Amino acid sequence: MEWKDLDKDSLAERIARESGKQKEEIEKLVHEKKEKFAGLLTDQGASFMVAKELGLEIVEEKTSLHKLVPGMRGVSVEGKIVHVFPPKKFDKNGKSGWLQNLVIGDDAEEVRLTIWNEHVKQFEEQKIERNDAIELKNCAVSAFNEKKQLSLGFNGTIRVLKKNQGEKKALASLAAGQNSVDVECTLERVFEEKTFTNQRGEGKLLAFLVKDDSLIMRAVAWNEAISEIRKASVGAKVKIEGAYTKQSLNGVELNLGNTARVIVEPLA
Repeated sequence: MEWKDLDKDSLAERIARESGKQKEEIEKLVHEKKEKFAGLLTDQGASFMVAKELGLEIVEEKTSLHKLVPGMRGVSVEGKIVHVFPPKKFDKNGKSGWLQNLVIGDDAEEVRLTIWNEHVKQFEEQKIERNDAIELKNCAVSAFNEKKQLSLGFNGTIRVLKKNQGEKKALASLAAGQNSVDVECTLERVFEEKTFTNQRGEGKLLAFLVKDDSLIMRAVAWNEAISEIRKASVGAKVKIEGAYTKQSLNGVELNLGNTARVIVEPLA
């Protein structure tokens, strides 16, 4: 019988048998886990957490995002990717690597998710994008500024359940003043990178041209977003996520700020 089909008593017996502990000890651990989360965990949910902490492999039901509580570990969830931030390199306490933040959501709530190192690489390789439905296993729940957050564990997994449910906009349909814009296009030309100085200090910009079947449009990547455009070669097909538009002297212009992301499409 599957783990998810067992009742409270049967779960305690199975965890005890497979962990080598007494059933009474398991029941006490489950009770303590429920107490810790102030009754927000079911008997089954608490049992699954205890089993995972004891190193047992289980197949559990997914937890809804609104039921997540800071301190939970080994959590499995499903959701739709609401936004993807570009990956960033970190160097802290003598350790360096890559991290990437995302926002995922379900019918009830949106939660920030952080993935690390190898998962960042897998995320890029799988061409996972906004509006994809995903499954996450072995997440930890924490809180920052009173908002709960998810972090995918070292031995966690991320899997696409359903590809992009959203629609990309044609360049000709874009108007000035739009935010969080997604487009599919070809990188037509890249100009020379420039530096500038304003009231906020010094920065960099990179102008380029993109095209689709409807239009050739001027675009600008700012500061950190320049590295996103540098991932693609002229002539490459790309998907741009999280851009914004504004009016320029020559018409509507596509802009990539620090929340924009570029996905380079593989050659056919």
